[in-house]
Amino acid sequence: MDLSGHRVAVVGADRGIPGTVRRLGGSVVEPANADLVVAVDEAGFRRAALAAPETPLLAVTTGDVHYATSVDDAAAAIEAVLTGDRTLVDHPIVGVTVDGERVGRVLLEVTLLTSEPARISEYGVATDGTTLQTFRADAVTVATPAGSAGYARAAGGPVVRPNAGLAVVPVASFTTHADTLVLPGPVTLSVERDDEPVSIVVDGDDRGTVPTHAPIVVRTIDHVTVVSPAPRVD
Repeated sequence: MDLSGHRVAVVGADRGIPGTVRRLGGSVVEPANADLVVAVDEAGFRRAALAAPETPLLAVTTGDVHYATSVDDAAAAIEAVLTGDRTLVDHPIVGVTVDGERVGRVLLEVTLLTSEPARISEYGVATDGTTLQTFRADAVTVATPAGSAGYARAAGGPVVRPNAGLAVVPVASFTTHADTLVLPGPVTLSVERDDEPVSIVVDGDDRGTVPTHAPIVVRTIDHVTVVSPAPRVD
């Protein structure tokens, strides 16, 4: 392997990747000056993606994530994508507003959940002004394709392909009639009834409580390009 002349940025945990890049002749630089940004683990991927890079991201992780390369294969993947043997896929970034006020940019998931454990609330899901369902549950989460393999999947949701839509997943629903949905967006959530305060959590960060009946709108506002080695054809 030879990375001579190539500039690589590494965002997130080290995992030995900067040393590997240098050993193979490449330079480790800041993301703004890189030919490739390697985003390591979920935190690194989120930080790199939300910085709106112009350079494609190579996601590397120790876990089983459908859009990422394993740490063990990172060196070969870096060489492959830098030499043009690669595929590019756009992943959506969504914006979230609560009653018209912007909450933030989200790469993975938005979750409404009761602030007190073991308490349930009633949630509504709508799109294009049409209410699709209401249900009582511990929580409801809206996951992007990149986030659909995480908390949403653990709650029974599907893994969604890029550009297929947003997964809306009731969590521990109190009824058997609450459906998991995949919608193109925008998606509007609401708290229809709350016995306890309901918090909004975006990409793992608690952003405070939301008022009853306030529209929580989740819509695609941007994309990040994720690069991976091209599939091998035997």
